[in-house]
Amino acid sequence: IEDKPQEWFILIQVLARAKVLSLKCLPLPAPDLIAVETRINERFQIFLDTNYDSLISRSGSKHPYLVTRVLEYMRYHASEKKALIVLDGLSYWQWIAISETLEEGPVSSELKSTFAWIPTITAWSRQAIFKGDIPDLNESNSSEELHFKTYWKNLGYADHQIDYIRTGVNKPSDLSNLSSRSVIALVINDLDDLMHGALMGDEQLYLSTTQWAKTNSLYNIIQHLKQDGFKIFITSDHGNIEATGIRSLRLNEKFGALSRSKRHIRFSNETLKNEFLKSNTNLPVGIKDLSVYLKDKSAFVPENNRLITHGGSHFWEVIIPFVEI
Repeated sequence: IEDKPQEWFILIQVLARAKVLSLKCLPLPAPDLIAVETRINERFQIFLDTNYDSLISRSGSKHPYLVTRVLEYMRYHASEKKALIVLDGLSYWQWIAISETLEEGPVSSELKSTFAWIPTITAWSRQAIFKGDIPDLNESNSSEELHFKTYWKNLGYADHQIDYIRTGVNKPSDLSNLSSRSVIALVINDLDDLMHGALMGDEQLYLSTTQWAKTNSLYNIIQHLKQDGFKIFITSDHGNIEATGIRSLRLNEKFGALSRSKRHIRFSNETLKNEFLKSNTNLPVGIKDLSVYLKDKSAFVPENNRLITHGGSHFWEVIIPFVEI
């Protein structure tokens, strides 16, 4: 595997199916699979270092190689009515588990892939989806509805033809008035909530994911949109990984940080960033602008603490599903 994103898109499907199979079995975790994941992620980091930035300029008319190109791909699709469902925090292997339940429906889908924005935090990667462009790193995801509507208005769509909806199991939305729309986006935060609440690792997240899928909330949304004549696309803003704590951030490291998560820090200036790097030469970090992020499965929490999170550049965080129903 050298510089072709398509090869990673094939490999992630194999890895995701292997992951789901391992999570169906006991005892957990599967040591052989963990070793394979570690080796593959080391190679993936080389791919990111040498090829990720070139994805930004790739056209999305035939395939959205980066989340910034998802709307462009939809734009060139022949369907007159288009719906994008964004499942916040969905990992590739979780989609494999969810699709098994959908296929019982039956709902048929074509599974593809795209790359999240790095660092893989919601504020930037989801903004990249709805803006259809490089995100503004000084902006939160509170403007994503405005970005989504602006994108389509610039292509000639009228305001009444566009809609943006947040929905979920505990916050169902009325989808009965969408037949007059031409382009809609639905954001579902359920899986992100389940991820951050999973205290017992991937095995708990797997059980929670399959239980969520069996509520049929996603299935019902898909059926409703299909009945209204929409072509449906599903993706995520970033994936997630089960990480292990190496240590908490020190007070002086938090000072001057514009944003931070368990797996990334964005500093306010180059001096602070360079001081952090100089003091932490042992950490497996990547650097992008003023951000420093973790490449492996470690996290900035107390040593040996186990959690599921995101914000780094592990392949489970970066390679995400792009699905056509």
